[in-house]
Amino acid sequence: MKPSIETISSYGADAFYTGAIANATITALRAKNGTMTLQDLKNYSIAIRKPAQITYRDFKLTACSAPSSGEVALSVMKTVEGYQGFGEEAMLNLSTQRLDEAIRFGYGEVILHVLFKSKLPRSC
Repeated sequence: MKPSIETISSYGADAFYTGAIANATITALRAKNGTMTLQDLKNYSIAIRKPAQITYRDFKLTACSAPSSGEVALSVMKTVEGYQGFGEEAMLNLSTQRLDEAIRFGYGEVILHVLFKSKLPRSC
């Protein structure tokens, strides 16, 4: 990892997207039946998006917005915040079940948003 970071530091982003690091990345992915190509890396562009934020138990949490899973994590946190005793040792099994359901719900929200956003009311 350190040599890769030093290479990027010395030669810039091109070292990652088109250089030896790109070749090594694609070779490793292909060895595991990955489908990414050198052209995919070369054509990649960065999208700067406004981060997502919530308040959770008096803390301000910030995460990357979609299409990353940051909003899913924040949704999960907001869901479990409403459960009394969540995370307490005596509630471990129930907390685990609630966390699992909150994760499913969070990913369900993303699927609805991404796949059907044009059909949903503006409030969704």
